[in-house]
Amino acid sequence: MTDVLVVAELSNGEARKSTLAAIAFAKVVADGGAFDVLVIGEGAAGAASGLAGWGARKLLRAEIEGGYLAENYAATVAEVAKGGGYQVVTAGATYYGKDLFPRVAAKLGAGFASDVIAVEVDGDTRKYRRSMYAGNLLGTIT
Repeated sequence: MTDVLVVAELSNGEARKSTLAAIAFAKVVADGGAFDVLVIGEGAAGAASGLAGWGARKLLRAEIEGGYLAENYAATVAEVAKGGGYQVVTAGATYYGKDLFPRVAAKLGAGFASDVIAVEVDGDTRKYRRSMYAGNLLGTIT
């Protein structure tokens, strides 16, 4: 069982649709564990209420004023991930996720896989299928 943290991407005070893809990924990876959603940024409280029905164990909120700044968000996400004991932290494969998550991985001292299109869970082993070389090749990483 794996506990997963999903970081919601916000736009105009609402969660973007890419967050739902990250939630679907979290449900597969959790494999009997649970997933929580971190709603971070301006309007986090309103966006959290829109995500309440998607099966998260907890909805966590972090109001950060002044708009998106990767360095500020990465520190908050890493702090929540460490404090919650999450084994996997995820977000949608958008500019937001691709900008934020290398910084989060560095702060956690963890690995990072972008553009994951499929996942296979076998006990404690997870295999991620992702595109490589500008989408010209599909590879599997463990």
